[in-house]
Amino acid sequence: MPRSEIAKQGDMFVSETNIFTSDLVKLSVISIEGSVWNIDASPDISVDKLKTMALCHFISPLECVKVTSNYKLLLVSERRLLDNDSSVLQEGLRDNGDYCLAVTVT
Repeated sequence: MPRSEIAKQGDMFVSETNIFTSDLVKLSVISIEGSVWNIDASPDISVDKLKTMALCHFISPLECVKVTSNYKLLLVSERRLLDNDSSVLQEGLRDNGDYCLAVTVT
């Protein structure tokens, strides 16, 4: 049946898939000063990369490189530090989670 005839029948096609689906995870990173940075992160991004991006947002990128090792990301709801080598998916981070940049003593 040609498309022109299908359209004339007045039927409507509804797809079961959502064309706007996204695999990104909505996260909020909170600085020590209380500033908030919202990001839609890919589940395969490493915690270390996420931490570096957050630090570059809160402080200058040049300073960020010097101090990255002094910071960790903290999962506020569980009160636990995130492993830098793990991915967002491996750490089980979910949409609308609050993550805090914490200073570590080295």
